[in-house]
Amino acid sequence: MWEAISGFVSENYQIISIAGALFAFYKWHVSQKQREVEFLHSMIGVIRRDDMYDFIRSLDYEDTWYNEKFHNGPLELKVDKVLMEFSYLCHLRKTHMISGRTFDFFRYDIDAILSDPQMKDYFYNLYRYAVSANTMFPFIHLLKYAFEKKYMDKRVFDDPESWKDGQNGLHRYLEFKTKETA
Repeated sequence: MWEAISGFVSENYQIISIAGALFAFYKWHVSQKQREVEFLHSMIGVIRRDDMYDFIRSLDYEDTWYNEKFHNGPLELKVDKVLMEFSYLCHLRKTHMISGRTFDFFRYDIDAILSDPQMKDYFYNLYRYAVSANTMFPFIHLLKYAFEKKYMDKRVFDDPESWKDGQNGLHRYLEFKTKETA
């Protein structure tokens, strides 16, 4: 009996190898999908927490949030937390660590964030500060996505002449101190 089995295996080893490889690929594919579902569920839990989602929802109703009291206040911490999570999602999308379908699940929120005129002001001012402090913009992956999808104009961000008050009507400046002006 073992001789018959051994003979069958030796005669059909290529077919058995291919079948084994296909089965292994199928199991790997299923585990990848399961991991992506777990990641999606985890991110939903993070982003849909009351403290973060309240801010995202407020963008739909055009609440004024970016003003002189914003910097160094509790809202700035909340906004930065929201932006960091979405910047992380943009990074994962760009590096193909999550599928486009998973990223699409968050696209409405990302669109709401990047379409908000006050958010553009905040990004612009934060970018100016990062350049003047010779540091990296903290939400760089979200900013690159905004440039890619034309929510923000990269030329405005890269042109120091446009940083002068009133030269382009896309933003309002808030005062900040840099190493040079402190």
